[in-house]
Amino acid sequence: FITAHLELAQIYENANDLAGQEKAYRSLIKLLPEENKLKIRLALLYLEAGRKAEADKAFREAVASADDPVAAHVQIGQIHIERAADKEAAREFEAALKIDPANDRALYLLSWILLKQSSEGKTKGSRELADRANKLLRDISGESEVYTDARLMLVASLENEDGGESRLEEPLRLISEAVEVRPDQPRLRIAQALLIEETGDLKKAREVMLQASGLFPEEAEIKFRLGLLEDKLDNKTAALAAVREAARLDPEDIRPQIAEAFIIEEMGDLKKAREMMAEVAKKFPSEAEVKFRLGVLDDKLEDKKAA
Repeated sequence: FITAHLELAQIYENANDLAGQEKAYRSLIKLLPEENKLKIRLALLYLEAGRKAEADKAFREAVASADDPVAAHVQIGQIHIERAADKEAAREFEAALKIDPANDRALYLLSWILLKQSSEGKTKGSRELADRANKLLRDISGESEVYTDARLMLVASLENEDGGESRLEEPLRLISEAVEVRPDQPRLRIAQALLIEETGDLKKAREVMLQASGLFPEEAEIKFRLGLLEDKLDNKTAALAAVREAARLDPEDIRPQIAEAFIIEEMGDLKKAREMMAEVAKKFPSEAEVKFRLGVLDDKLEDKKAA
């Protein structure tokens, strides 16, 4: 009987019959009052129909009957994020944190919204929004599954602040601390090397990336970033080896292949660089940048018509 109602709701959905869907889900909710996903699905139907008040009521009913109201608030908040309804999403995450101030996912998602609002806003409150987001991100535990994302978001937020030459000190301290807490996360190592590179210490950044390359030999992004650093340090042979390995590990990533052609061009072999860029253009025919780079190489080779 329940399966029949579910099938009926699907038939109404395929027919774009909102009234039929509503009736089917209402019947299901009576049969299965503990199934919050049905109430959330009904709320989504109301949202799609522009019936916001009824959607809010259905969401509230879902939270009220949930075994885990915090998880329900977070789930509803994520639905609002998908709809680009940040104000409603923030309200749900705030409600979750009133019940459980240490809920890491609510802390992370609310911080994301606050930083987004801060970057978009031109009001006096923008700084306060960013400060609150940064404080929430600091509260996320190193054991949390969102810790890496939270720490990277925090570092990026602090890096974008005005602070002169000293603006990188706190981001560097935080990312180094994060590497100690989660040594198994390659993204943290990459972020650490990039911050060190930004300070101008290319050799130290290369050391960090080399260490990361040894720890995570199958990470294409690390090989690619290492290749770029080797190139900046004029270690062309090592740079070529690194970007070629990155291309091998991730053939769908166009960046290492473009970088290889660049390095060969820097070494003075324009013809070989042009051949390589032409091969990349065949693999990625819709990439405008590759066409542009190929034109630049043709121009340098005095083939104006091709350029």
